[in-house]
Amino acid sequence: MASPALECQYDSNGLFLVASYKDNNGNYTDITIGTDSLVLAEEQAFQLKTRVPGNAYAKYGFIGGSVVTYMTNDSISGSLTITKLDITNKIISGTFNFKAVDTANNKTIELTAGRFDLHFN
Repeated sequence: MASPALECQYDSNGLFLVASYKDNNGNYTDITIGTDSLVLAEEQAFQLKTRVPGNAYAKYGFIGGSVVTYMTNDSISGSLTITKLDITNKIISGTFNFKAVDTANNKTIELTAGRFDLHFN
């Protein structure tokens, strides 16, 4: 089983993305936490909701025999807390948890106690 690949991006215009991708013998999973047009600050908390400008959001995806995508929305959501944001050294840390829904199959998942401590591009 391969280690997850990690990607982290942040810019001062409010684009933030932390994503983890994992290959498990041809079945792929990914977890993405992001913002669009939302400036971050240390010790700031955000609700993970629908992916639109001005919101923070979360996604869990699985690609195996089929593609399944779970997304947060305005009624099934979670939280993101930025615990460290060091612009000079390009380090961002935080915690997250969320529930997300696969609207095609009306199924939900829950991810708890997530955390990251990464260098960003």
